[in-house]
Amino acid sequence: MLHADSAHRIAALLLAEEFDGLSAPPADAPRLRALAFLALFLAVALHAARDTGSLATSAPVPPRWTNPAQQDPTKRVHGMAHTNTLTKAAAAAALSIGSLATAQEAVQWRVEDGGNGHWYARNSTPLTWEQASLAAAALGGGLASTTTSAELGFIRTHLINDGMVCWLGATIDCSQANGQCCDACTWRWTSGEPFDVSWSGWIGDNAFTTERLVTNGVGFDDMCSPCSVQDFRPPSIIEWSADCNNDGIVDFGQIRAGELADVNGNFIPDICDSDPGRPSPMQWRTESGGNGHWYEGVPVPAPISWTSARIAAEERGGHLATITSSGEDLFVSSIALSNPLIWAPADRYGPWLGGYQPTPSSDPFANWAWVTGEPWSYVSDVVQFDNSSRPDGQRDDYLHYIDHTRIWNDVRNDGDTYYGIGVRSYMIEWSADCNNDGIVDFGQIRAGELEDANGNNIPDCCEGGASCNCPGDVIPDGVVDGVDLAAVLGQWGSAGDKSFSADANGDGTVDAGDLSIVLNGWGACP
Repeated sequence: MLHADSAHRIAALLLAEEFDGLSAPPADAPRLRALAFLALFLAVALHAARDTGSLATSAPVPPRWTNPAQQDPTKRVHGMAHTNTLTKAAAAAALSIGSLATAQEAVQWRVEDGGNGHWYARNSTPLTWEQASLAAAALGGGLASTTTSAELGFIRTHLINDGMVCWLGATIDCSQANGQCCDACTWRWTSGEPFDVSWSGWIGDNAFTTERLVTNGVGFDDMCSPCSVQDFRPPSIIEWSADCNNDGIVDFGQIRAGELADVNGNFIPDICDSDPGRPSPMQWRTESGGNGHWYEGVPVPAPISWTSARIAAEERGGHLATITSSGEDLFVSSIALSNPLIWAPADRYGPWLGGYQPTPSSDPFANWAWVTGEPWSYVSDVVQFDNSSRPDGQRDDYLHYIDHTRIWNDVRNDGDTYYGIGVRSYMIEWSADCNNDGIVDFGQIRAGELEDANGNNIPDCCEGGASCNCPGDVIPDGVVDGVDLAAVLGQWGSAGDKSFSADANGDGTVDAGDLSIVLNGWGACP
């Protein structure tokens, strides 16, 4: 039986000569149509072979549960196989459940109930194991380590629905085992606790070099993440167990109860945090009447010009804050006023904002603009614009807060360092929604829902030109078709070209993974 990867490579070879050295889509229309039809034929052939069973596929391998009461033994599948009912149910659950914001509220396994006092929650966002680990850490916790049957039972009762599978915090990494995988490797909990689940009867098969643990609340299974043969993204279970002040009570619960302060909201008590007052991004949540954007006040050790602040904000994937309503004005100014690192009590001049006068005017209220190009439709009811000119020729054409209030003031680009004053902070706003899903990208990156390998706060899927919602559309035209397939095959084995966006999954190489994305996304984009 022909394996999918082999079929993909054969298809690539058929078009390799035509596409050799191609750095842009062919301009010759008849040639482009011919190549597209050839690619379409190959795609249909591959799909037909896969659907009829004559093409071996590396579909996600369904979990193999060890508890016979949970699954019919006839549905257990080892190695490469077609998906069964359990896999489809798990996939449906992973895609239909909302993000952590709508997940079930964290619950405590109370000591008086025979528990350990730890807190648990389900992050229902479909994530890879690595993304789930980062998301848990961002909330001050970690992926759960279920060391007893009672703990697993508590999690199932409160957090896992029937048919659902979830990541746990156990992993085995045999990538350096020199081909001896996986006898030379051992499982471990990321929490550092001893790994022993012999009480469950589970024994992993360790089929891949990097395995992660999942549970359905009754048994365990090992699933590959990441690997080339499957893209498994279930919900995950978060556990909070830290007791940094050694008072015998988990910190997370004390923060929730208001017994321990946590100014920056990182779920680490300020008494244990090395820098509890450091500014951190805050969202103006839509459920609170906001716009869903994220904001942060950024202090700097020395005065910074408005232009330099603008560049710095854009280098972090945002822009200087643009104020378009009284509610936003109050929210942004409260961030600046609540933290003395952002606006020191001794400094009259507060942080830079994203307003400026690109065209000088004798009228201090004329020609103002926002860096984003948004209309200048809102002006604070407390302003002191005078648009003064200075002896060195600079004018007061740049916006900032002043006098430890939300008063808007116009000042020189250098923040009046000419007079020995200066501005020592600026307000960043993140508002971009490059995948048009109605959610600001920055928040999705923080939650691990969108990948950002280079850390520039711009989703990887948006930087190459491909759609985040339709990654197979590598030549963006709203449909995944032969043109996209031809582009992938033409750049096979290369790093891709950003103008071409052939590296659909953004892993640095145009290969079978990208071809699979195109084939699986065939047709009109959602």
